[in-house]
Amino acid sequence: MRVNIVADETVISIAKEEKAILLTEDSDFGEWVFAHGIKDICVIFMRYHYSEVELITKHLLKLLQNEKYNFENSFFVLTTTKVRIRNI
Repeated sequence: MRVNIVADETVISIAKEEKAILLTEDSDFGEWVFAHGIKDICVIFMRYHYSEVELITKHLLKLLQNEKYNFENSFFVLTTTKVRIRNI
């Protein structure tokens, strides 16, 4: 099996270019956004235990379907019990 490794900067660039939501379990993207001043992106950082996969999936779908959230220039932290949002 071949594994392609893509740098975080490349992932960010693609997400911005495609105007896509960057969905991640990697906390490094929080550093990129806030310490390096990345703008014009939406990141959803999911924090959960592997035993909570079904529950976090339900919460993610609920979040994405909720019209009250602005998915532009935002950083979300999603857990199985709460959602935190910071504007970028």
